[in-house]
Amino acid sequence: MRDALAGAHTVLVADYGRGTAAAVRDELAAAARRVPLVWDPHPRGDAPVRGARIVTPNAAETRALRPDEGDESLRAYAQRGTDLAERWRAAVVAVTLGDRGRC
Repeated sequence: MRDALAGAHTVLVADYGRGTAAAVRDELAAAARRVPLVWDPHPRGDAPVRGARIVTPNAAETRALRPDEGDESLRAYAQRGTDLAERWRAAVVAVTLGDRGRC
């Protein structure tokens, strides 16, 4: 996996909290400095590495990662995304709203 990351032109991370990303976190951070890195986070997983180009939590994941009063408005999800982008130092957080009820 380390060799694949070293030669990758783009990286997508989605390990769902099973520890795979944690095992190669340094290599993922290095990849994020040189190529686009997309991170699909999970509440049981690690936070994205600094410099991830796009982080794509769904609505339920943003509520789990940044709990608040339970506001379901688009404005609230936009604010959650902004807050998470700052926390993770990601270029963009794109909150997907396809299924707001499940995580």
